[in-house]
Amino acid sequence: MKMQLQGEERTSEMMMKALEKQAALQEIEAQKKASMQKVENSEANLNDPKLMEEEEKALKAMLKELEQEVLLKKVDPESSDNVHQADKSHINLKTASTTTSK
Repeated sequence: MKMQLQGEERTSEMMMKALEKQAALQEIEAQKKASMQKVENSEANLNDPKLMEEEEKALKAMLKELEQEVLLKKVDPESSDNVHQADKSHINLKTASTTTSK
């Protein structure tokens, strides 16, 4: 009788492990399908002409803003913080001698 119970316990343990393994495989498969669905949705959005038009408009607006910013810096370079102090002033450099007189 004890041997029969041990056999049933082993069988139950094996069944539980098999069920756990199956559940893990099903979860992996579900994650894989969800990931593939995301990719398909992204690709569908890329092919959507309305979405592409909106993206293009946004990019053109950003480009226009950048162009205006660059033009403003060209018109008034003194107001820019990016200009080095050395570029603003005239520096007279004299050549220095490396030999000393005796």
